[in-house]
Amino acid sequence: MKQRIVSVDFDGVIIEKLWGRDWTQQKKVESGQMPKILKLIDLWWRQVNQRWRRPIEGSQAGLKKLKAMGFEVMLVTSRKGYVRAITYEWMKRWGYFDLYDGYFFDDREIGGVKSKVQNVGKVGSDIHIDDNWPTVVELAKNYPKMSVWYFNPSKSPLTLQRRAGKGDLSNIKVFESWKQIIEKLR
Repeated sequence: MKQRIVSVDFDGVIIEKLWGRDWTQQKKVESGQMPKILKLIDLWWRQVNQRWRRPIEGSQAGLKKLKAMGFEVMLVTSRKGYVRAITYEWMKRWGYFDLYDGYFFDDREIGGVKSKVQNVGKVGSDIHIDDNWPTVVELAKNYPKMSVWYFNPSKSPLTLQRRAGKGDLSNIKVFESWKQIIEKLR
């Protein structure tokens, strides 16, 4: 029997969202290739910022539960390949690194949603957990047999009502916490 695979996003699902993004209403932009100077600025900002970012409550227990249930757990992030080392450093510091069976980054710098859709396809996920709504929708459309779990700890009723059942996206489930995810797995 084939081992079941769950792929999990990183920012906003495992680690707190990037500091400042919520305050400034900054949105992810599908930019593709970045000029070298912007990569250096981004790398510097992430190195400084990552020191204060903490794990999302319950995420470690959730990953351990998935492993205990026999899932193969893959990290699938839209983070660019050039931040791989600082991502691994954070994961090792907080005890997450060994909870994954594989790691997939946006190495070709083609943009977050596009990269994630391709990497999740490569992985062959049965379940994918993500906090980015455009990514969730694209995954649900491209992989209708996969269960896509939208992680939305903001608990915004408007967001949850609008997003939970739009169109033929019946493979999307909405979760507000890792506690809910763990309960679903029982």
